[in-house]
Amino acid sequence: MKSVSIVFNGFLALLLIGSTAGCLTTEERKHLREFSSLRIHVEADRGSADRNSAIAVHRAHPMFLNIDREPVLDERYVVAATVLEQPGDLFAIEVKFDRRGSWILERTSVMNRGKHLAVFSDFGDQTRWLAAPEMVAKNSSGRLVFTPDATREEAKRIVRGLNNVAKSLENQQWLPSAEPVDR
Repeated sequence: MKSVSIVFNGFLALLLIGSTAGCLTTEERKHLREFSSLRIHVEADRGSADRNSAIAVHRAHPMFLNIDREPVLDERYVVAATVLEQPGDLFAIEVKFDRRGSWILERTSVMNRGKHLAVFSDFGDQTRWLAAPEMVAKNSSGRLVFTPDATREEAKRIVRGLNNVAKSLENQQWLPSAEPVDR
């Protein structure tokens, strides 16, 4: 008799945990469906016009760059993103890349020292060049930190979207594919 009540109490506890864990507000469910893209391009010489594009980064004080049209990194390599609080009520976005993305970032920072990276994102109904950090040294940390041309709310939206994409790609990792995903 005692074992039946223990089993019943166990099922009751699981039912209670399951019902409270599934309770998301409408706002939280909306946030789970937000996705952001991230494209990182390298500054290019003004050589061939068929491979390069001219862009303007920063809306208030534009910085004009000539970039290679093909991105070196994108959201497929993102493991996590966060909004970092900076002194003076400022903020930055930190993007952490997987092993392959870290290797690409390191190689790119070595080969293009002194040039800028152009960071582009498509988030919600916004598309914008966010930043153009200069590569002054080898970046072997696998992390890219930049101050975006965005409000704090937009930065949080970008980060949420990147984390949702990373989570979605991580969940699809078990699927057989031609190219393995390194996480």
